[in-house]
Amino acid sequence: MVICMWVPARIGHTSFKKMTTIFHYHAADTAKLEDAILRAHAQGHKRVVLDLDRVDDLGTAELRGLITLLRRSRQAGGEIVLRTTKGEVIRALRLTALDRLFPVEDRAEAAA
Repeated sequence: MVICMWVPARIGHTSFKKMTTIFHYHAADTAKLEDAILRAHAQGHKRVVLDLDRVDDLGTAELRGLITLLRRSRQAGGEIVLRTTKGEVIRALRLTALDRLFPVEDRAEAAA
């Protein structure tokens, strides 16, 4: 699955820019994505958005990886927001109640 990571264009601002890093994410790659998120937090970007629109399916291993990322992000004083418009991904987040752990926004909400 492919995940794009977004951080605020400037610290303290609400407009976001896409980071150059696009992750071809598999559960085994959680450490790489975690490192990128923690680096963003260390640079002052406390809110990181993971764009899941290029994700076709969230399996058990990927969902477990997202939980790990959220826990590590919160330990570092940060926040992870999931962004998606894909019905399959939204359903998976709802079925597993991860939509209660993660803030989830769609592109229309993000543009507002």
